[in-house]
Amino acid sequence: MSNQKDYRSSKGSQKKKSGFLSILLHYVLPYLVINSIILFFVLATPKLKVNEATETDDPAVRTLLVHVDSILPIKEFTAKLEGKEQNFTKENQNYIISLTGNGNLRISAKSINGMMQVSNTQINSFDENPPVIDEDNVVLGSGYVEFTVSDDQSGVDYATIYGIDKDGDNLKPTNIDEATGKVTFSMKSNGLTVYVSDKSGNQVTGNFTLEESPYPKTKADEETAKDEDSKNENSKSKDSKSNTHNGESGNKEEKSISEKTGSSKNHTGDNSEKNSSEKSSSKNTSEKNSSHDNSKSSSGKSKSN
Repeated sequence: MSNQKDYRSSKGSQKKKSGFLSILLHYVLPYLVINSIILFFVLATPKLKVNEATETDDPAVRTLLVHVDSILPIKEFTAKLEGKEQNFTKENQNYIISLTGNGNLRISAKSINGMMQVSNTQINSFDENPPVIDEDNVVLGSGYVEFTVSDDQSGVDYATIYGIDKDGDNLKPTNIDEATGKVTFSMKSNGLTVYVSDKSGNQVTGNFTLEESPYPKTKADEETAKDEDSKNENSKSKDSKSNTHNGESGNKEEKSISEKTGSSKNHTGDNSEKNSSEKSSSKNTSEKNSSHDNSKSSSGKSKSN
């Protein structure tokens, strides 16, 4: 009896175990696997690998290769340089972007599940600065000028260096040492302007002047001297005219003062004559009055007699 009971209990426990395993295998594990797969695809995000920009045959264009690693297909890819969209081509999982300038490049890749990866890269591959002329080490010798140029990015384009003297003549360097950057020009006048460009087209100018030139004057110097002489003569004539005008105005002022003085004297003489005539008339009036009184008194005396 005891053996039968043990057999039944073991059989019941086996049934319970098989039922749990069946639920685990048929329901729980598939649910977890399926949801894990769904979650994985829902959260799958592209990965971007941005390489360095490389030069092309066109010095104004650089190319940048971006590798996109994604399980799901890419739905949208954009590349904007300082907010301006750049052209690109696709080769499998690689995107080749054409660049035309320096700045901040924002790259974004979006897969079909809506997940997006963004990368910001600073582009400094383009040479936007002109070459540098070392002004502290310029040598002005007898009949020549020597200076040093440098460019840390695209490099100096030594073949395009030229100069223009004061007569407007185009000059080429007499010697160029590309290893040290020294450039020598023949200087046959007291003024020279040189033009130095780099391989990206940026240009710098340098002006070199001899204050005391050992050479005879050029055409430009003679014209400048003539202009200065004519200016000096014009200024002298203007000064003489102004002095003459001042003298005439002074004479006019003296004449006006003398006329005013004479008129005041005449006016005083007229007043004195008027006063003398008034005095004489008053005297005559008094004499007439006295004679009239005397005649009256004499007539009265005759009547009384």
